[in-house]
Amino acid sequence: MDYHWWNRLGQGIEIDLTREQFGPEEIVTEGVVIPRPPVTELRRLREEYELLRDLVLDRLDRRRTTAAGAMSGPPA
Repeated sequence: MDYHWWNRLGQGIEIDLTREQFGPEEIVTEGVVIPRPPVTELRRLREEYELLRDLVLDRLDRRRTTAAGAMSGPPA
């Protein structure tokens, strides 16, 4: 058994930036919610946390931009 981590945001939205690493024959089961570590532990992992946070925010922003462009349609 191995572990795979991803983010579950409000309203049940899941962000998994590395899911494509698994082939079709591999099974990723339902996740177990792990509470965010206390701030004292986050300081130890600050660089990794900030990188992940920035990647998630970038992905969310791109989804909003893509959705807004799709809703506006082609120029008249």
